[in-house]
Amino acid sequence: MRIFDNTSLPALARVMNLAVWRQKTYANNVANADVEGFQRQDANFASQLAAQQGGLQMEATQSGHAGSPPADDPTVLVRPDRTAEPGVDLDQEMVALAENQMHFDLAARATSLRIAGIRSSITGRR
Repeated sequence: MRIFDNTSLPALARVMNLAVWRQKTYANNVANADVEGFQRQDANFASQLAAQQGGLQMEATQSGHAGSPPADDPTVLVRPDRTAEPGVDLDQEMVALAENQMHFDLAARATSLRIAGIRSSITGRR
């Protein structure tokens, strides 16, 4: 058993990893904005977070149930956005990049505060 497994740190690490993959996906969309027929891609951040919330993993118990995608392979999250028209709207991508950056920053701040609390517990100082 690892010492931090029962804390929020593993979940926060997953949040940051998912945000990194989503940032790469949006950057790829921007890079391919001028490519004729390019279909915008998205990483399903919200459903992955819900599936991994608190380190819980869904398990298929009956046929037809869907389990969680493997957490070690975030590329399974990247899918063409079927709701978008062909091409890339740069304004939409910039908003998505900014929103995703806020998710990452929030998780990084929460991680920093959690580590500061652990450090304070160890040293007995604030």
